[in-house]
Amino acid sequence: FVSGALEPTHSLLLSAWQARYQLVAMGRPFYGVAALACAAVVGVHGQWVKDITDTLAKDAETVTVHQLIAESGGIFAKSCGGPEDAFEVSRVDVSERDLSLVLQGSLRTSLKGGTVHGKLKLLKPEGLSVGSHFKYLAATAFTRSRTFQEPLCKHLGLREKEEEGGGCALQPGAQAMRFSFKDFPKVVFVGKYVLSIKVLDEAGHPVACAQGSLTVQPDKSKGVLRKLEAGCPEMIVNYLGYVRSLTTDTCEDSPDKENPYRTTHFGLEGADFTLIAHWWQACKESPEYSVTVYKRHSDMWKVCTSTEECNPEACPGYEQECRNNGLEINQCSPVDGDAKCEEAMTYHDQDPGTLSERCLSGTPAIAYPVASGSSMLAPGPILLSTSFPIALLALLF
Repeated sequence: FVSGALEPTHSLLLSAWQARYQLVAMGRPFYGVAALACAAVVGVHGQWVKDITDTLAKDAETVTVHQLIAESGGIFAKSCGGPEDAFEVSRVDVSERDLSLVLQGSLRTSLKGGTVHGKLKLLKPEGLSVGSHFKYLAATAFTRSRTFQEPLCKHLGLREKEEEGGGCALQPGAQAMRFSFKDFPKVVFVGKYVLSIKVLDEAGHPVACAQGSLTVQPDKSKGVLRKLEAGCPEMIVNYLGYVRSLTTDTCEDSPDKENPYRTTHFGLEGADFTLIAHWWQACKESPEYSVTVYKRHSDMWKVCTSTEECNPEACPGYEQECRNNGLEINQCSPVDGDAKCEEAMTYHDQDPGTLSERCLSGTPAIAYPVASGSSMLAPGPILLSTSFPIALLALLF
């Protein structure tokens, strides 16, 4: 029935399986899983699939990614590279603190760019019942096409140089590269997932390969889906003792009208610093809800009319000037564009609409920053890392 579905019968199939959705609401989750399987196989997506998924997961207990990792016994990782790889792996480690899969080894040659590829696979358990087979069918249908591809330099957060063809220079020797993935779904299927990461150079030659596996366990109700919560950004949690309120403005409130963004303002009490958070990509045509939280001196970036108003203590060791930064106001700003005047951490998959609830209601679950970028280290092995759980979860829906 499913495998033989043709385009002329698509709407008929959709109507039939929409009727099954009503049975989900009446406590018949088997039909909901079957509906998901059918919808995924024939290519039905969008709001209807989201509604069934949300209904199946509504009674599930919320869990953080770190709790999923603890339940599964950890993340298991290994190298899948060959002798032709430019990166020779000597050991694979997992850093659960920042959700990183770390390959230790050495880079044989320099790189001027490349591509990061990822592919997700759900392993089929043995001895499946009819109901469990539907669950597996639905899950594999959703994960079958879950692949990603992104330029290496962009993925690492390196500044691409137009005069060098838009690439970036990665030299042999001691170096650190961290890969992070930004999307974060609301729910995931239970089961064992294997994520393969391959890095190719600018000519398509293999650089490195790694695999990581994580088993998403059922919750206490033995449901087929687990409902995830993003948690409160760690930097906010660290200073919650000072926070009395937080509010997030709209895109229309942005001081930058050409490239608008959203801002979360914190009401602090007894603090000699300022917290502020910017949602730089939240006003794009395809919004991306990553938030960067800043801790800075209260006079940093303050509105000014002359340089004399700028406080030297706002950024010790760096000269400041009152200038326009492309906004509708003048600000006290470091003359040196690379000045380190504030702490900043970026957190992926955050919802501005629920930030206050997640941070100020009860004891918050902690969301940790996902490290990215590249930096030179002292002589020793080069590090290639990828944020495996985030990548796995991002590919599910």
